[in-house]
Amino acid sequence: MNQPLVKLNCTEVHLCHRCPRLLAYQLQGRGHAWKVGLQGSGNFPGKLFHNLIAKPFHDSICQGPNNAMHQAVHTLLQQQDQDIKDGLFAIMNQYILDSVLAEKAATLKADQIIALVEGMSFWNSHLAAFLSKCRDHSKSPALSDLFCRPEQKLSARIPVTDAGKSMIQLTGQFDSLLIDQQHKEAVIIEFKGLKPVHTDEDLIQVALYASLLKATTGIMASGMVLYLEEEDKVATYSAETLAGMSNNLIHLLQIAAETKQIVQQGSGDILGPPNDPQLCSVCSFVEQCDQDWGDRTAAPTTKPVLPSAQNSIQASEPISKPKEQNQAQEKENTKEAEDLLQLLTETLKAIHLPVQPEGYVLGPRLIRLKIKPLLVKGTTVAKIERRASDLQIALSTKVPPLIQTAAGYMTIDIPRKISAPLTLSEVWERGQGNKPNEVAAFPVGMAVDGTIFWANLSKATMTSILVAGTAGSGKSIFLRAAILGMARNASPDQLRFTLIDPKLVSFTDLNQLPHLDGQIIYDIEPALEALEELVTEMERRYQLFANAKVFDIEEYCQQSKAIHHHVVVIDEYADLMVDKDYKQDAELCIQRLCQKGRAAGFHVILSTQRPDAKVVTPLIKANLQLKIALKVTTSTNSNVILDTKGAENLMGNGDMLVGGAVPLIRLQGPLATKTDLMEVQQG
Repeated sequence: MNQPLVKLNCTEVHLCHRCPRLLAYQLQGRGHAWKVGLQGSGNFPGKLFHNLIAKPFHDSICQGPNNAMHQAVHTLLQQQDQDIKDGLFAIMNQYILDSVLAEKAATLKADQIIALVEGMSFWNSHLAAFLSKCRDHSKSPALSDLFCRPEQKLSARIPVTDAGKSMIQLTGQFDSLLIDQQHKEAVIIEFKGLKPVHTDEDLIQVALYASLLKATTGIMASGMVLYLEEEDKVATYSAETLAGMSNNLIHLLQIAAETKQIVQQGSGDILGPPNDPQLCSVCSFVEQCDQDWGDRTAAPTTKPVLPSAQNSIQASEPISKPKEQNQAQEKENTKEAEDLLQLLTETLKAIHLPVQPEGYVLGPRLIRLKIKPLLVKGTTVAKIERRASDLQIALSTKVPPLIQTAAGYMTIDIPRKISAPLTLSEVWERGQGNKPNEVAAFPVGMAVDGTIFWANLSKATMTSILVAGTAGSGKSIFLRAAILGMARNASPDQLRFTLIDPKLVSFTDLNQLPHLDGQIIYDIEPALEALEELVTEMERRYQLFANAKVFDIEEYCQQSKAIHHHVVVIDEYADLMVDKDYKQDAELCIQRLCQKGRAAGFHVILSTQRPDAKVVTPLIKANLQLKIALKVTTSTNSNVILDTKGAENLMGNGDMLVGGAVPLIRLQGPLATKTDLMEVQQG
């Protein structure tokens, strides 16, 4: 039997993600349904900008050399000393804006005209940056190879295999399409005259266009959303991100198709609730919604889980939780922090160390209290540090609080009453804004202020890592998160691991990891053999570099066949030092890999629960640039790792201090789950 064909467009699908009920009302002819939940001044609808500015520009460029604007832009690109941004804006003014104002000035409001000009300037900046890269890449770029005509209608048939009931005819029209000749991919651009509130919805729209483009032309596309009412708000999505959303899109398409069938057939089936429950508080249909489409509280939640979109937006706010839940949680967090700050200042005052409260920062597991010692009354940092045990009692902490100095104040970290563990996926998504564009990189953890700290082993200041902490501090968990973080970041062709696990239990479930170079090593003799082979391979690579007249692996991969980075991970280094017959040779191999490995693509992560000078010798320590201290038992151990005390006051379970080649920072490490492992194993 032939499957019924359900016709959908991209606008309907991404409205369905916001709320299937709004899509149902839209399909019934309630034209204002798509506006529910959108935020913006209304001065500058994206459609207005597209029709009056972007579309005429693309149309003119695509008409070829006979068009005056095409000739002007082409001439601009040939002038290497000409600033493209200013020149392009002048061309847009001459050929587009002047005629728009002459024709529309009587019908447009003053605010709309201002918004139109500002939006054109905003878009011009990004277009000029694109053209500058093209000019640098090729002295004479053909404009016909860079620009595509706007509003090209794309259409493809998509089988909904999960449902087994229908075939979807999906259509869509993108706002703008550029061709990045340097990276050999298309760039879909969408214009939004609204606030970046529903960033996940905007991501869906771009991903739908990218899927259609791939299905109809075979071309992969990255995406960009320009929020024209904002100051430099741009969401960018790589081709890999958009391609990776295919499963989520199929699920959403199924929901949209089922919603359309329910409306057309009048079956009376219950529709799912909105993606954001807060939407109901601003929805004009709320009073009749349950009567028309069933009880929202009883409806199944069928929304797909989407990649985090807010981290792709520069300087934008994260997607909010439901208003009531968010406000209640914020109020509770604020009260806890304010109470602790008040208790701290009163405690210090009682022991004759008056301070001035300077605020607080809420972290995933900590509250960082800020105070300023009143020097005029005899309060100094040293005096407060000496009373750490008194503060431990007054603030009811298990260990003395970590006390650090900053510019203009000092900080005291107090554990929160309730905290949730961080997962690798969560930290990964939050850290996309500052993620290094390197193969051997992974998120180490989240700072108290919410920023994500990345380790980039390709960087000279952190090419190898020392990890130390007492039993139960989270060393093995950290190593697993580091391994899976790097594996998630690179393919097996780009990155390989040698895992040495004398403890026998740390990496047992990683033996099927596609990035693994051979079996996990448990004994010292095969471990030494593996290290010696890696040193030999490192020296061989240096000979290849010399023959190719390049300095490092990056240059070699650009000129010749790509070779992978290789990371050696040792969970308990001290166990390799027990046998005197092997100790010297193993230490020498590790030393050589640390000293010379970076340029050849070799890196070492060395972990131990015995951070004393006999195990972590000065020679080894000097060649491990990044130092990570989890909880240790004494300040002496902390000094061995970081050359400063403080790690003895950590909480355990992934609480860490990171130092060495970087300024000292406190982080909460993530937990790598079975889901993270499955995602890496499945590719």
